[in-house]
Amino acid sequence: MSKYDPLYRWLVAKSAGGAISIPTTFHQIEAVLGFKLPDSARTSTPWWANEKGNTRHVQCKSWIAAGFETSDLSLATESVTFVRA
Repeated sequence: MSKYDPLYRWLVAKSAGGAISIPTTFHQIEAVLGFKLPDSARTSTPWWANEKGNTRHVQCKSWIAAGFETSDLSLATESVTFVRA
């Protein structure tokens, strides 16, 4: 179990509704998670990398496991789009 499981469940629910692209803001993600994203999520694009396989980054495991990848990341506007992989 990971603290990012709520994001996984949210993405699965969105995809069950037919979503293939989910544009969102960091604030919306924080509302789903129930906690503030780490500072590195706001300053470092690698935090949002789509690392498959054996990775120590638990955040990407949540969207990869849900069948999504990140796209259209903007640290300036604090937004990201999850797209079906």
